[in-house]
Amino acid sequence: MNQAIENRIQALVSLTNGSYQDIKEVTSIEFSRTPFDKTKHNYFVFIENLKSNELNHMLNQFLLCKEAKQ
Repeated sequence: MNQAIENRIQALVSLTNGSYQDIKEVTSIEFSRTPFDKTKHNYFVFIENLKSNELNHMLNQFLLCKEAKQ
């Protein structure tokens, strides 16, 4: 399961031209805000179901917050 999650994150990286660390952090943040049992399986389903436009929106918000902190 861990390898499948890593593969999906890599696919999202290439899909959005984002950085691996940023995408992993964003998906982790969004996952923690989603109301369901936090298991690896649910995390995998969560990132598997992410559409590129949803992820791009989350990344943009994340990067804006990151820039504001600097």
